[in-house]
Parts: sequence; C-alpha cells; structure tokens
Amino acid sequence: MITKWELVPIEQVNNKDYKFYRDLYTPSKTIEIAYQNQDADDLADKYLGSDQFMSKIVDTNKVMVCEFLGNMRSIKKVLIPVA
Repeated sequence: MITKWELVPIEQVNNKDYKFYRDLYTPSKTIEIAYQNQDADDLADKYLGSDQFMSKIVDTNKVMVCEFLGNMRSIKKVLIPVA
C-alpha cells in the first residue's frame, strides 16, 4: 500500500532533497528584518497580528529554514510577508 507521503514529490533546495506536504505560501511582497532571536510564532504575532500565521513566515523563508534544518535562530535576516 502506498502512503500519501510516498506520493509527495521531492524538491531540491541547495542540493538537498526535501518533501513539502502542502503547497507553500508565496507572498507577493516582503520586508526584510534583522533577526531578533525570536521564533516564527513570535515574529508572526508581532508583524502579522497573530501567531497563527507563523507558517507564512516559515514558508517565505523556506530556503533559509531548510539550510539551518529548521533552526530559525541561526538565520541572520528574515523576510516578513506583507502582501
């Protein structure tokens, strides 16, 4: 039996293979901020009005998040989606 996960296509980011189980959010406009040692949910609350939008921040910074294996604290600058 084939699972749904096996059907998810592999995507390459900086020569590493990743699987994303959903379509990623792609903003039409972003602002760049210096990372302030906050997690994605804190950034979403501060800039987007609710921590429920943290997936938008993680998706917008997909390449950097993948490079640092999910450790947002290693990122120097963060893109915040504004539109």
